[in-house]
Amino acid sequence: MQKTKIALFPLQLFLLPGEKTRLHIFEPRYKQLLIDCEQNHTTFGIPLAMNGALTGYGSVVKIINELDVHADGSSDIEILCEEIFKIDKFHERMGEKLYPGGEVSILSREESQPVSENFMNELGKYLENTRHELIPELLTTNLDAFAAARIIELNELEKLKLVKSKSAVGKELILLNKLKLLNRIQEQVKSIEGDIFLN
Repeated sequence: MQKTKIALFPLQLFLLPGEKTRLHIFEPRYKQLLIDCEQNHTTFGIPLAMNGALTGYGSVVKIINELDVHADGSSDIEILCEEIFKIDKFHERMGEKLYPGGEVSILSREESQPVSENFMNELGKYLENTRHELIPELLTTNLDAFAAARIIELNELEKLKLVKSKSAVGKELILLNKLKLLNRIQEQVKSIEGDIFLN
């Protein structure tokens, strides 16, 4: 398990590897973090905070695009998650910097393995029910739990549960249960729509 020091930006946000999102940076300490990351071409960590407390896990992200700089000095950036980490030590200030930092352990993805045929069948039903467009992840023959999770769109708590699961089988079971629930909901919606049409 790789250990490293990293700048931290706590948010109620949890990205899985390969997920992208946008952030609005307006606090002075995080403006400083943004400048440091851009100048040094470094990544930073987003520890997941919920109900005012850190969960102990987070996402290592890199800036892939600076979208806009506003007159007040705030900016909008696009980020991409590269890895997941577990916090070993959190510091309110990273040395002389204004922003937090910490020592973290990067969680290995070596134990990941392609999802089962049973899972792919359930995923196929979900994609058909929701009329998803072509998803690049499906073109790979090695669709693992994290790639599958990006398709299903989990909330932060579900992602945290997925990351905490120790085995590839456990991760798949979490996703499979979510898929079955979503498919049941879709079937109920179709049934209700059918009843309304018949009346």
